[in-house]
Formats: sequence, C-alpha cells, structure tokens
Amino acid sequence: MLTINNYTSASLSIKQNKVFIFLYPILIFTTIYLFDNSNLSDRFFVVAVLLPFILLLSFNFYFILTIFILSLFVEYSIYYFSISSLMVPIVFFSFILTFRAGLIQTHNSIGKYLIIFIAFIIPSYFISIAKIESWLLSYNLFVFITIILIFPSVVERSKNIKQVAIVFLLGSALNSIFLIIKTLITGRREFGFAGIMFGDLVGIAIVISFSCLLLLRHRKKIFIPLTLLLLIGVVFTQTRNSWVTLGITLFLLSVHFILRSSIFELSRIHATKKIALWFLSILILISLVQFVNPKVFTRVSSSKVVSTEKTAGSITDINSLATRYFIWTTAYNVFLDNPIIGTGYHSFRFISNKYNDWDPYVYKLFVRDLTPHTTILALLADTGIIGFLGFIIFLVLTLLFMKRNFDLSITNEQKLFSFISYWCAIYISISMIMTDAWLWGTLHVLWAILLGISVSIRNNISIKKNNQIILSRDLMIDE
Repeated sequence: MLTINNYTSASLSIKQNKVFIFLYPILIFTTIYLFDNSNLSDRFFVVAVLLPFILLLSFNFYFILTIFILSLFVEYSIYYFSISSLMVPIVFFSFILTFRAGLIQTHNSIGKYLIIFIAFIIPSYFISIAKIESWLLSYNLFVFITIILIFPSVVERSKNIKQVAIVFLLGSALNSIFLIIKTLITGRREFGFAGIMFGDLVGIAIVISFSCLLLLRHRKKIFIPLTLLLLIGVVFTQTRNSWVTLGITLFLLSVHFILRSSIFELSRIHATKKIALWFLSILILISLVQFVNPKVFTRVSSSKVVSTEKTAGSITDINSLATRYFIWTTAYNVFLDNPIIGTGYHSFRFISNKYNDWDPYVYKLFVRDLTPHTTILALLADTGIIGFLGFIIFLVLTLLFMKRNFDLSITNEQKLFSFISYWCAIYISISMIMTDAWLWGTLHVLWAILLGISVSIRNNISIKKNNQIILSRDLMIDE
C-alpha cells in the first residue's frame, strides 16, 4: 500500500511540474482540434471540454478529492460507467503528482482480502473471453482496487477523514433539499440530481449523521436537523429497499450502542432512553411526511402481477418486485447452466437473451441490458459458486476487520470513526441482498472509499498504540 512520508504540502507548485506545464497546452489544442474534426455525442463533448481543466486542477489533490466525492451525487454516465468511476484515473493522476516523493510500501489487510476475491473470480474470465463487453466492465474492479490502495494514504489523518465525511454529508443534504422541493412541486417520485442511487447514498449518510448524533455531545445543533432532513430525503425517494435496509441497520446499530454504552461513557439506561427518544422522533417525522405528501408511501402497498404483454405494457414501475421477478428467474437459469464458474464477471446483461424463457416483449421491457438486481444472483450467475464463495470470504473478512477496528480503538475519535465505518459496512451488506449496485458504478466507488478509510483508521490505531508502548518504556527507564 502507498503512503506518504515527510511531505510538506498536498499540492505541488506548478514549478515542480514543468513537464506537465509543457504537455497541458498540447492537450488543450488537441482537444480543440478533435472538436472541429469529429462528430461527438453531447456527453463525450462535455467530457472533452472539461477534461483539460480538470487535469489542470489535478495540481491540487484535495480539490480534486472534493470534486470526486461530490461526483457521487451526479447522475451522469458514459457507456456503463458513472462519472465517479470515470474520475478515478484523474484522482490517481493527481495522487501521483502530489505524493510522488517519499512513497513507501506498507501493510494493507484489505488488499490481502481483495486478492482472495480476485483469485476466486479469475476462472470466470476464461468463460467470458469472447464477451469483450464484460471485460470492459471490469474497469469497475480496477476502480475498486485503486481506491482501496490510495485512500489510506490520502486520508491518513483524522482531519482528512472528517473532511471526506463533511463533503459527503453536504452532498447528501443538498440533494435531499432539492428532491424534497421538486417532489412537493411536481407530485412525482424524484431523486434529485443524484439519481436513483441516492436511495442508498442517503442511507449511508443517515448512518453517519445518526451515529454522530448519538456519540458527539457538543454537535447536536448540527446533527439533529441534518439527520431529520436526510430522513425526509430517504422517505421521499420512495425506495423500499433503502427503507428496509436502513430500518434494520438503525435497529441493530442502536442495540450495539446500548450494549456497548460503557465504551462511550454512558449508562445503559441513559443510552436506552436516548435511542427510544430518537426512534419516537423518527415515527413522528414519518407521520408528518405522510400527512404532507400521502403519495410518498403508495409504492409500499402496491403489488403488480404481470403475465401477458398487455398487462406488462401497463407497468411503469420498472423497479417493482413483480418486474424484478423476470430478471431473477433469468439469472437463475444462467446459474443452473453454469453453476461452478459462471459466465464471466459482469457478463449477465450481455448473455441474458440466451437464457431467457419469457415472451420477447417482456424480455425487452424488463430484462434486456439489465443486471440481476441482487448481489447473490449476480455473483452466482456471473462467477458461479467459486466466485460467490470468494466474495463472501472477502465480505466477511472486511466486516471483521472493521469490527476489530472498533474493539482496538483507543481515543474517542477512533471509536467514532470505527463505529461509523462498521455500521456503514453493515448497511452495505444488508443492502446487497436486495441490489447488486454495490458491484459497479457509484455505490461500488462509495464502498471502496469506506474500505480505504477503514485501513486508515487501523493505521491510526496502530500508530497510537505504538506511541503508548514507547511512552510506557520511556517511563519505566526513567523510574
């Protein structure tokens, strides 16, 4: 793993990068030339315009990092890649510019766990060798690995971890305000500028904000309104998966908080009263939201059964449980025919037509070009039992790693960071049962950021522990 050794500033001066000063105007003029001599789609045109300027900003890494975190809340993609995924090479480029001096190799446990997962899915690539599209989607895996490797270095200080959290919470709050206003104006289901992934983005934000509300005694004026705002935001998304995942996570988090309340210098009675008060507040808030906008809960009770082309054509909710049934059965057929090593990582959307038993109209409407919509079936279909087993090992080991962070934490700050990261990971694990979006795109990036931060937390704990040991030895020598 890369880390920083004796650097004075996160931003290199332009004078230290004379090569890039020379290359930058060439890049701009090349971009202008391409505009005049090629027919680009609007999305490629926008990217081509912005790329030179983003590369110039790369001289300031933490500015690029802020843009990267905020890009999680931008619903924009090229091919099958989200804007946050596409920004990772720029983040890496800026990282190299900023931290190229004094790089050393250090231990990274998450990296070891990742090697296990990769080793288990490699056999599936031999099956998908003829499906170049699925190989291209493995760019998501490159993104995942890159973030895990570099993030412990760029957020090695607690100050940096706080900055990442603040930017993420700011993006969540702004999108919540935007979607609430837009929902009240239009009366439709809205996701704001973050798109449909916001259901889980705001779920993670609520876990962070709610944890801070419980553990930080002097920040209530900030985290009370923030938590309530984010809760209204997640309710307005009308995303049932997020509601279920968040409800289970907050309940388990609360039980953990009560049982381990002594670590946070609270009695169990006090902790229980605190939790009861906030769950009562949440119930009151939900009741008020239902009163203001009754339509927000209509999707909870809706049930749709589709068996013919006529009824299928009347369905507008592509993400309903009924419509997902078509995808699940197709993915199950893929697994039955390829149970050991699957058909290739991320290959389902490209081969689903070969395993489809549905009417062509139904397939086109509900299955074609879609993923299995649940991590379990996605991995079983794409990588078989072997790949699925490797993923489960990776998931369990990372959860144990984060729990161990909490058990080893020394300072209150370390306890806060490790508590939040652990319960964010629990949220992700539960969410994976109902969606496979954590394997690609925006949520895949967010998961990698969380894992990278967990390594940074462990490094901080180790440094603090070593300092205490050295201090104890010095005191013994003095005596």
